[in-house]
Amino acid sequence: MKPASVLPPTADLPDDRITCGTCQRRNGDGSCRVRGYAPVMRLMRCETYLPNIDQRDRRPGNVRWPHLVGPSVEAKTTVQPQQKGKKHG
Repeated sequence: MKPASVLPPTADLPDDRITCGTCQRRNGDGSCRVRGYAPVMRLMRCETYLPNIDQRDRRPGNVRWPHLVGPSVEAKTTVQPQQKGKKHG
């Protein structure tokens, strides 16, 4: 099953997905400043989205899609750094 952030909309709801190209949080090469992702041109939902000034809907991602924010999403998207000196195996 796909995560909720990439599921297509249902027939009775408008499509509220965005592309990285409409976000202010991009580096000069188009990659995401927050997540480090390469530019993604597929439709998606992102809790760190910050709309470009020319976007009609100016709400940030955490307001647009509050279901993406929380411990369950953070656990899936955050990479925990390894502690120095400890062996994993």
